[in-house]
Amino acid sequence: MRLSRTDRVYALTGVTALILGAIAVAIGGFTFEIVGFVLMAIGVVVLIGLAFLLVGESEDEDRRRHPHG
Repeated sequence: MRLSRTDRVYALTGVTALILGAIAVAIGGFTFEIVGFVLMAIGVVVLIGLAFLLVGESEDEDRRRHPHG
């Protein structure tokens, strides 16, 4: 299954948020740590949501191909 352009943008957004969050936490300081953890949480939520979306789309496609099981 190929990712659509929108799915690739979501994946890139999630990975970017994770990387930027890790960099912010590594810099240190209270504010950077809070911002870093928030960015990492957003990245995880985006990537998990994308995974569930892709699984759901593949199940829908399978049901279209095999309507009677």
